Amino acid sequence: MRGYLEADELDKALALAERFPDDLCGIELGRILTLYRLGRLDAAQQALETTATDFNHAIKMLLAKNPKAPRQSGYGIARGSAEEAWEYRLQYLEQWRQAGALDWLRQAWRSIDKSVKDRGSK
Repeated sequence: MRGYLEADELDKALALAERFPDDLCGIELGRILTLYRLGRLDAAQQALETTATDFNHAIKMLLAKNPKAPRQSGYGIARGSAEEAWEYRLQYLEQWRQAGALDWLRQAWRSIDKSVKDRGSK
């Protein structure tokens, strides 16, 4: 996903995301970033709402000004975990910055019902 985004191959990035629905946050949040870059903001918002529960750690980590790295569990990185969120931030933050998408993400994230976002924190 990151390679397609870096190469500006947005159609391939979107095809990858569609091929692997419900994957790790790199694919799911990559889909949102791709839709944003394609100007499909309504679809990006819908995708964000769909992933809000599973990947709220990653979204919050991406939006945080100075997050701290989580403790490593030593058992690998679990889907939806703070460790996955940290790794996503390290690999993709610059992509979001270059696309000018962080402000949009911040506003879109605020618009999602708190009860939906909180389900992923438990």
